[in-house]
Amino acid sequence: MTYFTLFINFIEVFLFSGFIAYTFNLNKKIRYTAIIGMINYAITNISSYYSYDGVFLTIAVLLVTIFGLIIETKTLNFKTLFIPIIYNIIIILCTSISVEIVTYIFSIDISEIFLNSTIYYIACILSKILQLILSLFIYIVLDKYVITLKLKEWWIIIATEFSMIITIGLCLYSLNFGKINQMIIKSLLFLCVFSNILFYLVILVCNKNYNEKIQNAKKLQEYAFKKQKYKTIEHIKKETDILNHRMFYILWQIEWLLEKKDLSKIKETIEKYKSLLNKNQYVINSGNDIFDCLVSLKLSKCFDNNTDLKLSIAIEKNEFYDNLEFIDCLNTLIDAIILNNEDTDLSMLEINSFLVINICIKGNKDKNIKCLVLNYPSNPTGVTYTREQLEELAEVIKENDIWVLSDEIYAELTYTGKHVSLAELIPDNVILISGLSKSHAMTGWRIGFILGPQDFIDQVVKSHQYMVTAPTTNAQYAALEAVTNGYDDAVPMKEEYLKRRDFIIEELQKVGFGIASPDGAFYIFAKIPANCPQNSWDFVRDLAKEAKVALIPGVSFGPGGEGYVRMSYAASMENLVEAVKRIKDYVQARK
Repeated sequence: MTYFTLFINFIEVFLFSGFIAYTFNLNKKIRYTAIIGMINYAITNISSYYSYDGVFLTIAVLLVTIFGLIIETKTLNFKTLFIPIIYNIIIILCTSISVEIVTYIFSIDISEIFLNSTIYYIACILSKILQLILSLFIYIVLDKYVITLKLKEWWIIIATEFSMIITIGLCLYSLNFGKINQMIIKSLLFLCVFSNILFYLVILVCNKNYNEKIQNAKKLQEYAFKKQKYKTIEHIKKETDILNHRMFYILWQIEWLLEKKDLSKIKETIEKYKSLLNKNQYVINSGNDIFDCLVSLKLSKCFDNNTDLKLSIAIEKNEFYDNLEFIDCLNTLIDAIILNNEDTDLSMLEINSFLVINICIKGNKDKNIKCLVLNYPSNPTGVTYTREQLEELAEVIKENDIWVLSDEIYAELTYTGKHVSLAELIPDNVILISGLSKSHAMTGWRIGFILGPQDFIDQVVKSHQYMVTAPTTNAQYAALEAVTNGYDDAVPMKEEYLKRRDFIIEELQKVGFGIASPDGAFYIFAKIPANCPQNSWDFVRDLAKEAKVALIPGVSFGPGGEGYVRMSYAASMENLVEAVKRIKDYVQARK
């Protein structure tokens, strides 16, 4: 019986550990199952040897399981505490049911089970079969119903669960020493099981209500969007009526001059309106009706402002370009151009799955443009500038006496050639902002620096010392070591990131992601495959639920990021391989 008990304990603890590993979809399931299973197996056997039953055994196993789970997931939430507790209730429930079955079948008392090895074996085997069945059932249910409740909202449930476990432990202890009636024990056990089932049902109902609230909120947003879309269409109709009225006036004027046979005046009138038409040259070729109409209407305002705006649009048809937020951003941009009243060339092109907007303002005669903000290599796209591009830009900046605020935090992580700072070319016009968080993996140390002309830096120091507290001394010493003796520390990092970048691009392009190879940083900004939800938030939520992979929705970086997702490859190659596999499986399942 001793060896059989050891075997049963082995089955029980490893079923428990495996269930937790797969329920939480841990990256290293086998490792967690093996380590936590062996520790709990040792605790169970030691407890049995020293007759420490009930409370001690249950709490010890729970603590080990939860502690291991926290280490693996690096999180502590309601689910982390609730699931292990529920599973322990399952074990107790299965044991209780199997005991009741064998006592009923063989017409014996509970205390007699341990005296008959055959009945004991049957009860144990039946208990583990029930445990396996219930484990699979709970796993399927939990996978289907994602628990979104917060820990602070359900602390009373957790407290109740612990109290139930203590009650069960006391009952078992009393049963061993015959200090309590068996009927009372059965009643208490039934109450514990029933209360836990009830709690579980409450959680499912609350979770369902929470998800319904989210869906209702999304529907309200969609309704608001459609309402705004109809308003936009009405606006287009009004503007079109105005244009028709203007055209009618022009034709009437020409007709009136024809009746007077004033050919010179007719020619003068025609030339006048021809010059106005030629003043604003634009080609809209998007195929998106609302986008084309709104941009056309906006451009019509240039007539009255005498703004020489030349706009060229060459983009593929994409539902995103009918997104009102994006259109509003573009309209704001054109409004700024009109307000500036400068001759401007504006082009919109799709290059490497990105929408690229080029703006060329010819002159800055009124000094309206004060500063240019640059960020390269950029987050989230990883795009950077070549020396040739920066030299051309430097000429314009110098000529128009413009300041440049340049964020170059990812400078050391540039893959295509050596990073060129604009401060090298025009140091008197550039304020350079950078730090050590990316180049020396000092994220969270809050060590950064700013460079610029001496007179500017003097003013920065004056304001900085009264507004910002200094970093810690150890962080400052670490930063000093990094910039003096760790100049090349980023080189091996860059080599490793390059391998990871190329791996992700190669694999994800196979399933339809549109990816432009980033020149720097450690992010991939990828266009969502056509067979997947194009709303970036819908895509990342569904991916997280189905594949257990978290990405950043592109729209988080602005309306122009809709239809894209950002993924970081600042992780181990092992984790990246697993993440890419899950993403590919998710995308292929929708083809």
